[in-house]
Amino acid sequence: KSWQWFLLGVGLSQTETALMILVIIWIFAIAFREKLTKKLDYAQFNAMQVGLVCLTVVALVVLAGAVANGLLGRPDMQIAGNGSSAYALNWYQDRANQILPQPTVTSVPLWIYRGLMLAWALWLAMSVLNWLRWGWQALNVNGLWMKRPPKKPSSGGLFSRKKVTPGSPEKPQTSEE
Repeated sequence: KSWQWFLLGVGLSQTETALMILVIIWIFAIAFREKLTKKLDYAQFNAMQVGLVCLTVVALVVLAGAVANGLLGRPDMQIAGNGSSAYALNWYQDRANQILPQPTVTSVPLWIYRGLMLAWALWLAMSVLNWLRWGWQALNVNGLWMKRPPKKPSSGGLFSRKKVTPGSPEKPQTSEE
């Protein structure tokens, strides 16, 4: 749903962009795995399953870090230039008309930000539980793990093992004989 994407993006906006993209890739990977109907050989299938589990672990670590950063850190206000920071805003205008321009600053206390991040963290906790349930169901489509197919008997090719029977040392036998 679009409002869930919006909330996820707003909450992850304080993290690195690459980490935000990683969480989005995880969600799309689960959706892809759920709809996968192509038959894969056992090695490809098992590698995909292991990769999806690893991606899930990394995404959960990113989400936990985003919650910790949002609840315990200071918001990045993205203020830059002229020696400004999140704690001091500096500006200078060397030329002005008769009437000086009046700056406007809209600000809210930090506890409002923390309250909104707490609400987001609670929403995220409920959403992650739903996503994990969905991911588990998607991971189990067509089975959780494929067993290696039984090996076919060797054809006695170039690198096959040859047995020598004790009764006839001059004529080696292949493993099929």
